Amino acid sequence: MSLIFLPPRASQLIAVTLLIFILSLPLWLFLVPLFGLYSDMVDSRANLEFQLERNKRLVSKLPYWKEQVNQVRSGADPDKALWKAETASLAAAAIQTLVLQSAAVYQVQVNMAQTLPSMMDQEYEKISVVVDLQSSLGSIQQLLYAIESHMPALYIQNLTIRSQNTGGTQIDAPIEPTLDIRVEITGYRLTLKR
Repeated sequence: MSLIFLPPRASQLIAVTLLIFILSLPLWLFLVPLFGLYSDMVDSRANLEFQLERNKRLVSKLPYWKEQVNQVRSGADPDKALWKAETASLAAAAIQTLVLQSAAVYQVQVNMAQTLPSMMDQEYEKISVVVDLQSSLGSIQQLLYAIESHMPALYIQNLTIRSQNTGGTQIDAPIEPTLDIRVEITGYRLTLKR
């Protein structure tokens, strides 16, 4: 192996180039992450400015929404959706009676009605009744609509529907199948005085 000697001018040029590279490498290793950090900060600032403007718009609408709430409160009874019974048992009995009467109106057969234990939800008591029904599809639709549009309010919590007509086709099968329905109907009763 033989050594190649470069002229003094070429060796000085290579030495200066290597020196510049060695000195600039830590500079680049420092500047590139710093530039990335700067661009992240610019993005974060733009995002914060956007959120600030959005929050200012929302705060500016606050008086409008307070006025809307006051109008609703002044014009309506806030407790009209609650069942006004002295006990949970009386409220459950009223719900059962309403369901039984509505079922009779819409020609829905009631097989079973059972009251579930009531549950407290802050100042309200949740009253639930489970009802097993047999009906056609049209009748059950009308009954459920009547229940959910009733005041004081009733809510359909769980609904299970099964068709009695399963299996193959029959020549004399009814046009509309009879459905077995289990539904949990819930209402709320105010327990604390406001």
